[in-house]
Amino acid sequence: MKRLTKNFVELLATLLVLPAACACWIGVRVAGPDRGFAGWSQLFSLIPGLSGVFLRRAFYRL
Repeated sequence: MKRLTKNFVELLATLLVLPAACACWIGVRVAGPDRGFAGWSQLFSLIPGLSGVFLRRAFYRL
């Protein structure tokens, strides 16, 4: 049950960060990898707690 809940939360986090990942992909194409990726990763670093951990993990996996 615990693993099922964790998988569901990871899926939900992935769906939540998908628009940001698409914007990051566009930013990398336009501004270069250093500027495009750094801005989004810094934005996700501001989200505290366990929810921030799940969102950052989902973002970095995409």
